[in-house]
Amino acid sequence: MIRDGKVYENGRGPVGQAKRTKRAKRIKALPDYPWKKLFPDFKAFADSWGHVDYCEKMDAYGYFVNPEGRWDWYSIGGRWPYLLLVKDTCEEYYEGSKSYKYDGYDPEVPQGYICTSAARKMDIEWQAMRDWRCRDLARSYVEHRRFFLTGKNGSDTFAERVEDGICLGGKYLYHKGETFEEYAARKGFGANAYPINANSLCSDKGWQSIDEGHWKRSGAENVAEAWRKEVADFLDSMEDEDVLVVMDCHI
Repeated sequence: MIRDGKVYENGRGPVGQAKRTKRAKRIKALPDYPWKKLFPDFKAFADSWGHVDYCEKMDAYGYFVNPEGRWDWYSIGGRWPYLLLVKDTCEEYYEGSKSYKYDGYDPEVPQGYICTSAARKMDIEWQAMRDWRCRDLARSYVEHRRFFLTGKNGSDTFAERVEDGICLGGKYLYHKGETFEEYAARKGFGANAYPINANSLCSDKGWQSIDEGHWKRSGAENVAEAWRKEVADFLDSMEDEDVLVVMDCHI
């Protein structure tokens, strides 16, 4: 594997993690190697690496986009269909759609509650969500810590064990020696009243996101904490009758 521009050998070291072995150190990563030396023409690149479709009508490779659009696509729920809880007696809620990765999957919902992706603010059970999320965090913490200590991955993710923790997609799921309190705080499970993470907010007042430039340049000492307060203020400003909708979008 390659991390921070260096080659690591998997399954090495005292606990079988990725390690900079002598053999790995002799291998040089070439992230900027010219594409033209790997592929004889654009067709070969598109078919084998770029995954770009050929359009017979246009006699060209590529796809159509809306230049005024913000997202490639969006849906209610999608990859995050189980974020909100309402009582099973609630009469107004919307489950939305579920990503293919949830085919055949049913979450362990607390008795007397229903998972949904849209509901009125007054019907959302925030404390039940906190308790539920805390149990899930404790379970994932135990799984990640066990994976790091024993090398046995109890889930079907592509997480990998490295010298100082568990990583997935370049981000740490678990840090070596991390306590549950530290783990939960890093996951954004703090003292705020709303146990929900959001990357973006959208209302009749417009769109705002932690990924927007002004947030990255905000000067806040802890941008993540400042953003969590922004989300909490957004939810505080909602009326009880307002509907909160969980959206999945791809920019």
